[in-house]
Amino acid sequence: SLVQMELADGMLLVGVRDDDDGKFQSGWVLIETGVDEEEHGDHSHWAYPASPRVRAAVLDDKQGNPAHLYRYDGSFFVANDQLNGFTWLNPKTITGSDDVATIRKKAVFHQGGGGHITLAAADNRFAWSTWIDRDGDNKGRVDLVSLNPAGNTKITRSFTLPSGGIHGATACSGKVFFAPADGICWVSAADQSTPPRIQHISLGKDGERPRRTGAFSTYRNQVLFTTGGGGTAALAFLDASAAAPEVTQLTIPMAEGNRLGGLEVIQPRRGSPLAFVFHEHPADVAAPDKLTLVEL
Repeated sequence: SLVQMELADGMLLVGVRDDDDGKFQSGWVLIETGVDEEEHGDHSHWAYPASPRVRAAVLDDKQGNPAHLYRYDGSFFVANDQLNGFTWLNPKTITGSDDVATIRKKAVFHQGGGGHITLAAADNRFAWSTWIDRDGDNKGRVDLVSLNPAGNTKITRSFTLPSGGIHGATACSGKVFFAPADGICWVSAADQSTPPRIQHISLGKDGERPRRTGAFSTYRNQVLFTTGGGGTAALAFLDASAAAPEVTQLTIPMAEGNRLGGLEVIQPRRGSPLAFVFHEHPADVAAPDKLTLVEL
């Protein structure tokens, strides 16, 4: 199955996983879109000089069955979950004459993170790769990894968040944000000390249980996410450029059994950016399928 897709520099990277714990075929496929963008300040013009074509693919039983794929600073990051690491590929290093073997060599593995990995990266210099563990020695663990064009099997250093179950990370405006079991944590992207100064932002509680989020989207200096469910569901915002970011929440009415998910932010040619937020529910739950459109 295809998991996630990201676009950078005219290239589309698609993550692939299988239903046999990575023992069949998993990895990624790199597609050249055949589309050229000409930027004009407040908008772009698009040209379609060629048909899309696959430039390279890595599909075998040694890719760790990735579930997450990210783009930061024009580079792709594929989380190789079962290998406790990730693959870094910068499409700007790919030339028109590169063959499949050459491109595959430019996709390099870095050790860091574990289980079900989410990660953030900054300036194509460092990545913060997380561990999903809720208990044990790796509970709340984040590995800081130095990015190297030849790959890296060494973790620069690790630190521990106040709670585990980390399922979300992003970088924005010089800060790195994490989504553990309790609220949100963030550190300065420039803080390479051990341990870094970890800041915690509470999202409140549902009864006795701390409220959390599971994924982030970014737009300019804003970090966006969803939290809560049913009558407490909200679209939330953090100004990452602020010295001490605070949460602003917009409550979104939902049917019982639904949760918010699938958050995407789009900038139209004119007017305010738009947030598309889908109402999700398990297949066996009788709830309406809806989309909320928020004018930001």
